Amino acid sequence: MSSDLTPDNPAATAAPTGSVRRPKTTGLAKGDNVPGVAKNDPILVIDDVQRRFGGLTAVDVEHLEIPRNAITALIGPNGAGKTTLFNLLCGFDKPNSGRWSYDGKNLAGIPAFKVARMGQVRTFQLTKALALLTVKPSVSASSCLMMRLMSARWSPES
Repeated sequence: MSSDLTPDNPAATAAPTGSVRRPKTTGLAKGDNVPGVAKNDPILVIDDVQRRFGGLTAVDVEHLEIPRNAITALIGPNGAGKTTLFNLLCGFDKPNSGRWSYDGKNLAGIPAFKVARMGQVRTFQLTKALALLTVKPSVSASSCLMMRLMSARWSPES
């Protein structure tokens, strides 16, 4: 916001596009900023997760921690297993092995509707269906639809 641009806040500077450039977040890791380093307050911890389809290994994650309150990206080429990993973590698919926790709660083997009730939700890559909605209504509509679909497939007792 433009109110952040004050002489008292030299870290916030105007970028050429008019947006505000802020300093990089620090203090998220317990050590050097390298892959696999333990995080101070991880919201998601993944250990030894594997998903194989026949002879093809789609996901093989030895250890991964996602810090709380940080924007984190998972990048890779097509076919690298990004969507498969999200499907596993959200309960839409089952791994061959491994465990993971979200906010300290074990989610391995938990159905998608229960994962959503615990607070971990996802959206899908259906940009055309929700093209006229902004981000918040789009996520809300996606989560409501998935909750209804998954509740119909799974009984609350399971």
